[in-house]
Amino acid sequence: MSATTNESRFATSITREGMETDIVESMQQLGWQIALRALDPSQVLVAASRERIDLALVGGDRPDGATLIALMERGIRVVGVVDSPIAAPRFQAYGVADLIHYEANNQALLLRDLGALFKARNTKASRHASSGGRFYCVAGAAGSPGRTSLALNLAMESADLGHSTLLAEIDRAGGTLAQQLGLINTASTLNRVLSSHLPIAQIAPAISANFHVLTAPLQASMMSELDPDLAAELWPRARTEFEISILDVGSVSDLFEIASARRRVERLLADALGQADEVLMVVAADPQSVSRTLRALDALAAELPEIPIRLIANRVPQKSGWRSGASGERGDFSATDVIDAFAERALVIHQVPLDLGLFGRALKQGRGISELAPRSAVRKAIRQLAEDVWRAKVA
Repeated sequence: MSATTNESRFATSITREGMETDIVESMQQLGWQIALRALDPSQVLVAASRERIDLALVGGDRPDGATLIALMERGIRVVGVVDSPIAAPRFQAYGVADLIHYEANNQALLLRDLGALFKARNTKASRHASSGGRFYCVAGAAGSPGRTSLALNLAMESADLGHSTLLAEIDRAGGTLAQQLGLINTASTLNRVLSSHLPIAQIAPAISANFHVLTAPLQASMMSELDPDLAAELWPRARTEFEISILDVGSVSDLFEIASARRRVERLLADALGQADEVLMVVAADPQSVSRTLRALDALAAELPEIPIRLIANRVPQKSGWRSGASGERGDFSATDVIDAFAERALVIHQVPLDLGLFGRALKQGRGISELAPRSAVRKAIRQLAEDVWRAKVA
């Protein structure tokens, strides 16, 4: 849809009078035709059953999430018009990817921002129509080697490098991305995508202009509700919309069971692994995680022998952590220990240094490493990984 196309029709649901007037005038200058000026988004939804409405501009600090979702599922593009800091995350929580920040008495800025919004979306659509994006799975063995945190920060770095990025999760133990990012809704955007042909970017909350997140259900039992008819299309759809898609698939220690299972979530996970350009296998720097990861790598090689694997050694001490005593107790591996453990495997190994305090703050505050410590060794390592992933795509 183009803002300059004749007969492109829009509706508004903005109760603040001056804001609505400015929006309508700016849209008409951009070549759009007003279809309805409503007091409530539900009126736009009713009108859309009788006449064509391409776009709805909705204001307010407390948007009706059910109505916003219904509008998008009908194929109407929704733009949130916000003038307070509390409004933006509420729109994003319901999957509204496009936001306009309104400033009173600044018509020129409003016109510029609206024009840029439509131009950016049209340019992005054209770019992705001509070439498919890159698709990565972040996996690991059983335990907590830091898969989700690594996937989240890698996606943030990818977006910061200017690449349109999708971060998704399929964790059969229950997703955690929504909590880590502080999204206020508890619904699964993964479920919504699998029940709609709408663009993923229109459903997945926008964390930034070129970074969208597709969250899994909080309860594992909800995974059985995934629509199998749309599952096969999901990852190809992601490739067409985003330059880089990063999927947190959780543990692959039981890969044989995953590959042979009949439950919908296992099929979706197995499809993702089979379609990935590369699996990023995360291992913690401790003997137990290394041992489990070696077995998981064997399982991957048996089930998916052709898939490229890149090893991410996470939270690695820079000095040897080995120690021994009367009980034979041993501590964490050092960087050298991790490399030696996988020496017989032909793997590219990236290392993310240990900083438990930094990772703890990031998890507690729902923020990225780049936000909390942009010059830290941890941030530099993840940034380097994001750059290497992109170079692999263009090589």
